[in-house]
Amino acid sequence: QKVRTTVGDGQIISIVADPQRYKVKFSFGVGYVHPDAIAHLLPSSSSAADVAGVDDAQLMQDDTQILFGTENIYLSMRLYMLLATMLYQAKDAIEGDGYTKCMAAIVDFITSKTDVKEFESTIRGITEKNVHNIVAIPALVQSCGDSMAKVVEEDVIQNLYHCSQLKLKDLNQLRSLSVDVTEEAVYRLQISTSANRVFFSYIPADVELQLSNTVASEKRTLESVNDDMKVDDDTKRLKTE
Repeated sequence: QKVRTTVGDGQIISIVADPQRYKVKFSFGVGYVHPDAIAHLLPSSSSAADVAGVDDAQLMQDDTQILFGTENIYLSMRLYMLLATMLYQAKDAIEGDGYTKCMAAIVDFITSKTDVKEFESTIRGITEKNVHNIVAIPALVQSCGDSMAKVVEEDVIQNLYHCSQLKLKDLNQLRSLSVDVTEEAVYRLQISTSANRVFFSYIPADVELQLSNTVASEKRTLESVNDDMKVDDDTKRLKTE
């Protein structure tokens, strides 16, 4: 079945159940799209030959997720990660049901049921550890909310997310599709679940995307040259003897 999606027209090849995604062949390659990324069906005049050449090697590994986003998306992600980190640190520092009490105190402060002095006094009554971090959480929650509101206002996150769900291994192609959505997609956000890491980088539109480690490549070349020189020296020495 041919379909029109938020990233272009293509043909559905198969359906993945968990989570539900469609494997679609586009003119630029093969990728996965979520059901809400499909706008409508197109007249079907295709045959089996239309899906020839489909290769899973064109797709990224399941444990890797890459999204090219705007500055607002990047900042929102960084703030959210900081919030999650601070909450985990608070949970590790507080024993028993103290963490639950801290969360209740934070909610009361955010909803204006308590003032600053009462909030800090409550936290100090629950724990003496990491108080300076815990009392900073409400302000961080507010910053997260503000940043997410900016992401919603610019109204590109959904289409950029759909681009990322194509799971294209060709990052230049993925970047090009993202820039077609918005020229402000200059931040690369990469999540590697197997390594439990998140990577960020700023890539202006006029800067070429580097897909290999140039330093490592030059080092390997230099080592190869040195090995060749060593062989030549050994050969010369053997000839002399």
